Amino acid sequence: MLLKQHARTHSGEKPYQCKQISTVCGKTFADRSNMTLHHRLHSGVKPFACPICPKAFTKKHHLKTHINYHTGYKPYKCPHENCGQTFTQSSNMRTHAKKCQFKKPD
Repeated sequence: MLLKQHARTHSGEKPYQCKQISTVCGKTFADRSNMTLHHRLHSGVKPFACPICPKAFTKKHHLKTHINYHTGYKPYKCPHENCGQTFTQSSNMRTHAKKCQFKKPD
């Protein structure tokens, strides 16, 4: 089964389609688990609740990133020498790194 799912990433086959009736979505997916995650967007179900504040999330890794804000944990460090700036999210670090004053010219 896993091999068949993996093969779909190469073939582009997406046999699972969102059947949300209230909106015309029709988005397709290569595997059922991604479709299930997608359905949470339509239903508003957010099973991953923050134990510190009232926020909740559709995906577990979004909760983990959110908890970094509460704890002050910043695991993502700017890759440029002499910068040392850290971030709670990798996307924020990448945005910073593109315009960092310590970035060496290309």
